[in-house]
Amino acid sequence: MAKFNFRQGIARAQTDSTKNLSFLKKHGKYLDLIVQPDPTVFVIAQGDYNYMFTENVTVPNAWGPFNVNINYWLYWDVDLITGKLTRGITELQPFTDSAAPMRPKKDQHWFDTSEMVMKIWNGVAWIGKLRVFAAEFQNGANIIYYPLGSQVGVGGGSKEYASGSLVYDTNHNPAIITQRVGNCFNSRFVTTETPLHAQFSKLANFRMESSVNQAKGYENIPEFYAVAYVEPNTIGLASCTDHKRPAIGIASENISRGEVRSFITKGFVRSEQWNFTEPAGHRLYVGMGGLIETKPIPKQSIQEIGIIIDPQTIFVNPREMKYYNAGSVKSGNYVPTYVDIETGEDVIWDTGVLPGTFKILGYVHNQVKPANVWKVNYSGDVYHVMVQVFNEFNEIIMPFTVKHLSNISANQNQQSTDIEIHFSDPDLVSNPNISKPEIAGKALISLFVQD
Repeated sequence: MAKFNFRQGIARAQTDSTKNLSFLKKHGKYLDLIVQPDPTVFVIAQGDYNYMFTENVTVPNAWGPFNVNINYWLYWDVDLITGKLTRGITELQPFTDSAAPMRPKKDQHWFDTSEMVMKIWNGVAWIGKLRVFAAEFQNGANIIYYPLGSQVGVGGGSKEYASGSLVYDTNHNPAIITQRVGNCFNSRFVTTETPLHAQFSKLANFRMESSVNQAKGYENIPEFYAVAYVEPNTIGLASCTDHKRPAIGIASENISRGEVRSFITKGFVRSEQWNFTEPAGHRLYVGMGGLIETKPIPKQSIQEIGIIIDPQTIFVNPREMKYYNAGSVKSGNYVPTYVDIETGEDVIWDTGVLPGTFKILGYVHNQVKPANVWKVNYSGDVYHVMVQVFNEFNEIIMPFTVKHLSNISANQNQQSTDIEIHFSDPDLVSNPNISKPEIAGKALISLFVQD
């Protein structure tokens, strides 16, 4: 168990014979980190949590490069997603207060004592970070160390603060504990000091692989909007107009660009902002710009994001994205089609020839009004056809039968251009006890034409 009488600062470091700190050494345009024989130990505060980190390997060129006639402040940074430790510099002196600095410059560091967290100004908003400072480097020559103890004026008395090291799983990913506060989820790293409870305890929602995750905001994302990965560990707004980035969940809180926050990949979510009038179990869809819609919007794709539980509650469960045709296809267009094996899209050709003696063409039938029987006239004078049916949610479905309307002679000289797609047994359709589903959607009809 590690306990210190302060928060946010250096706990231990290399010293010289006069007991002055000496864990940095100038090396050309860089500063080396020296940890022999004493390691460097520092503590970072995040709200009520204290994280302890140890540098026990000497690091050449740990900070830099530096220019002369400029003052720099050196810091350690811990990634809020991966837990990776890195080092950085800023040319702006850090600021500590309970209120944000007025008119900050970009890259200004501010330790917010009201929330006990370091923040930086990215030019638009204050973004929370896990950072603590090591020293000031003046004019490429003088090293002014931050003294041992708190850098933000917290501690120094008899009170002790427990601080733990991060806990990692077998894949070297940091374990995270998530607790709900109101409608938001607060995620923190699990440390050697984190109390973990058994089933039915107050922290029973602890999971090493939780459905509540964290990622960096690629852009400003409003609370409860659908999100998609746009870069590694970075999420942006999902949209039915972007078929290359399927939604993977919804934001559980407002996320500013560059800020690491929580999003939900699966589970129940409640919001006072919602007032659904549709019944429980009604499907919800990804709309434009991350909006959650009660009906699919026929743009580039359709994707279910969850279902309604009650007027203010949904169950988040993103389903596989369904693609629309890549081109502009309307009923009556004769275009060859095929499914791209890499994307799953229905791809359109201008012309095409199959190996052998048949040419392949195509016809798209759009069934706007739901019906139990789709009547199709493709006007192609072709008997050899193959039919694939999609419902209005762009899901592949199997009809009961596909029938040609004219008799075909043995030599197939008589050809048909009319087919019927039945979704129930046509011989039993008059029976009132037999269900007769009415379906809307489209049919892709491949026409095989002999040369």
